[in-house]
Amino acid sequence: MKASFRKLSGHSDVGGVFHWQLSLTAAETDVIEELFIPELFYDVIVLNAGTVTYAIGDGDWQPLPRACVKTIQTAQFRLRFQGRIKLSGTRLPLCFAERLNLNLAANQLVPLQWGTDCECVLSEFASEFEAFLDEQATKGLSNSLLNNALQETTWFQQYSARQKRRYYQKIFGISQKELRKIQNMHKFLGQACYFSTRDDPRILDNVSAGDYYDQPHLNRTFRELTGLTPVEYFQITSVLQDNLMAASYNESR
Repeated sequence: MKASFRKLSGHSDVGGVFHWQLSLTAAETDVIEELFIPELFYDVIVLNAGTVTYAIGDGDWQPLPRACVKTIQTAQFRLRFQGRIKLSGTRLPLCFAERLNLNLAANQLVPLQWGTDCECVLSEFASEFEAFLDEQATKGLSNSLLNNALQETTWFQQYSARQKRRYYQKIFGISQKELRKIQNMHKFLGQACYFSTRDDPRILDNVSAGDYYDQPHLNRTFRELTGLTPVEYFQITSVLQDNLMAASYNESR
């Protein structure tokens, strides 16, 4: 298998955007399965070439739409690649949902009425998609719910707990509790990514007392979100999400 991943920072007013392309070539008889764990990003995915199917949670395998938005996931999301694949995409932060006010429910692939018809280079894809984003960003909220650290803004703090719950579900498609679970998991992963190079990783060394009571608490929460324990997760390889996560972590630094 040969794989190439390219990334280009974005310039959209949405903020925190980056664009990417994945080219993958494998034998026609090989099926490569990729596991995505939950992240607090929206992913626009455009299929330029090849055969790709997907499954959400325990759902059936289905053909990947020509262009779609992967909403926030609270369970496993899986992709299968076969033969020669080319995907283009854009990773968008939570504020994307605030700015565009699209009411994107969790655990969905929402077909997108956009998509370049050719296998364009990454810079062309980025330019075209950001122009599309700018056209759509007309119905967003007048104020942000969360700041860059995902803490509630002063404006949002004025609302009652009931109103806040409605906003979380309407804008992000998940509850505040689910958001914090995913955020804490990635705080842990951001500290522990080097575990894959160690023979006997000591997970307890990287468990924050403010996020998890102890290692069993971490294991339970991690399995709830991913279907795997942390050690099991560090033993698998993912072509696309590994690159997206690395790029996201670097963008946030």
